[in-house]
Amino acid sequence: ENVTGIVGIGNDISDLRQELSQELSEGPASGFIGPTMSGTADTFPLSARQTLASYVEAAEMPFLAIDGSSRVTEWNARSVEVSGWTNKAILGRSIFQGLVPPEFKQDVSDKLSWALSGQGDAKVDVPIACKGEESGEIVFKLTPIMDRMGTIIGMSGVGWDQTALREATMQQECIAEDLERLIATANAPIVGVDADGNINEWNGKLEEMSGYSKREVMGRHLVDDFVSRECKEEVSLVIGRAIQSLETGSFDITLCGTFGRTVRLNMNATSRRDADGYVIGVI
Repeated sequence: ENVTGIVGIGNDISDLRQELSQELSEGPASGFIGPTMSGTADTFPLSARQTLASYVEAAEMPFLAIDGSSRVTEWNARSVEVSGWTNKAILGRSIFQGLVPPEFKQDVSDKLSWALSGQGDAKVDVPIACKGEESGEIVFKLTPIMDRMGTIIGMSGVGWDQTALREATMQQECIAEDLERLIATANAPIVGVDADGNINEWNGKLEEMSGYSKREVMGRHLVDDFVSRECKEEVSLVIGRAIQSLETGSFDITLCGTFGRTVRLNMNATSRRDADGYVIGVI
């Protein structure tokens, strides 16, 4: 059988959230601050406090709630698992006491202050550093918690583990650096241009053959400034085709080097693409 979609059943917890907000404004400063029973016993078999607590604790996403002073009031099991921070270490603690990375502290503080005052963006991204020597963080997207009078008394929201993304990004950066070194040191001439035909790559071998350094040619138009007159039309067509994703396996090009020297090359033209697959140049 083929899976054709997903279906799910939800529970309306609007009243629970409202109850949570009321108790948050009156309850203790640390630990889970949940709703009271008032008027919910007929709707939910367990108390509102127990029901909401069970939802939050069993959630598969990290969950964070803070009060108006930025002290942690809720930190579920998934948050503990991903971050390494236990409830004992987190609850009642200000997120600015070693939890938000130093480089984000001022920005997060400013945004939270505005959000809690009701004047800024209602959604604030809050990065929490994972415990331990290995770098990693959870980014929580917090939204306001309001009491019955509409007063903002805290923030809460789910988080996403950024550790794997950061590791993947670092791996991609390493690959990119390896490719740059490969291009720079390759024992074959390599030239690259952007979508307008301006040079953005000129490797060491081409520096050696042409007499022009990479610094001298970067940003200049390849065809207009360096291709010999008899080759200009053909090279322009090849670059234009590659920009349209029609790559050329082999073509001849003559470059004008320093001191009247000419450099005759047999090259291929390959489209260069960005992360979204769009052609941004030719190499």
